[in-house]
Amino acid sequence: SGIVRHIGVSNFSAQQLQQAFSLAGIVSIQQLYNLLQRDTANDVLPVCRQKNLGFIAYSPLAQGVLSGEMDLNSRPGRHDVRRRNPLYRNSEQFEQAVQYAQSLPQPGSIASLRFLFDQPEVTCVLVGMTQRKHVERNVSALVDEQS
Repeated sequence: SGIVRHIGVSNFSAQQLQQAFSLAGIVSIQQLYNLLQRDTANDVLPVCRQKNLGFIAYSPLAQGVLSGEMDLNSRPGRHDVRRRNPLYRNSEQFEQAVQYAQSLPQPGSIASLRFLFDQPEVTCVLVGMTQRKHVERNVSALVDEQS
């Protein structure tokens, strides 16, 4: 008991990840990554590939923007944590994001999850859901992918 078996980091830059890897046995990184927010792809994913690190993608649906259920009038409630998300705070950015999600050839959640499933470096996708229909739709993205 009390033994650390694995070390993971979160929101590290490529440089920080390289440094941490040289100091300890880092096995994974958890990072914001989705169809709208892909900054990670340019610097962190190559390090993961090179060092054989697991990549855990969080906010794969951009806190609901990519769910396909948002429209231009959608806004988080007064106590909703999404009010702090830049995608929701900037009206122009929000409108562009919603229009992008609506333009996807499949429901936004399915297209967004499949995008992540198709990335070889992505070993885990953290998806939060609030309704049974969300679970069923999101699982269908995985099931259809394996068929």
